[in-house]
Amino acid sequence: MALTLALLLAVHLLAASFWLGGMAFMLWIAPPALAARLPPEQQGPLRLALLGRFLAAVWIAMPLTLASGYALFALTGAAVRASPGLHAMAGLGTLMGAVFAGLYFGVFRPLRAAAAIKVPIRLRGEGTYAAVTTLLAMTHSEFPDLAVVRLSVRGEPNSPTSSASISVDFEWFAESAEASGAASKKNPG
Repeated sequence: MALTLALLLAVHLLAASFWLGGMAFMLWIAPPALAARLPPEQQGPLRLALLGRFLAAVWIAMPLTLASGYALFALTGAAVRASPGLHAMAGLGTLMGAVFAGLYFGVFRPLRAAAAIKVPIRLRGEGTYAAVTTLLAMTHSEFPDLAVVRLSVRGEPNSPTSSASISVDFEWFAESAEASGAASKKNPG
């Protein structure tokens, strides 16, 4: 029994130290270091990559911390005779686990999806004014992941058969490299 308790305590302390130390690193060490060495446009992708790797590790550390803590509570009878401080620690650990899950699913996953790769596309051509407007309407309805960055149409809108020229700069919101890598691992074909 003593060896089991010692192993549980070691797992609990190591996993909790990793979890809390990682949070301290992500909050107080990484941001100023990135800000001091990288331009703002390069900080976001690196912060997102660091956060993704850290959160993946927390999915291991958090359950180990909570499970070993609950096991220690149960095996030592501390749930009945423990000090208010131990009960507070158990409650805080449970709360931190719930907050982590909420942040992961409510903030990180949508943030990662929003950080999709933006591919610039330039389209230029000529045709009737009616054909140009039809092309724009079709592009809008068929490709919802395209955003118009710049649009220039020259022609006479009151004369649908007159010639018109178009120049459009789009941004295509492609899947992020991380997401596409995960998708290709799931569907290798």
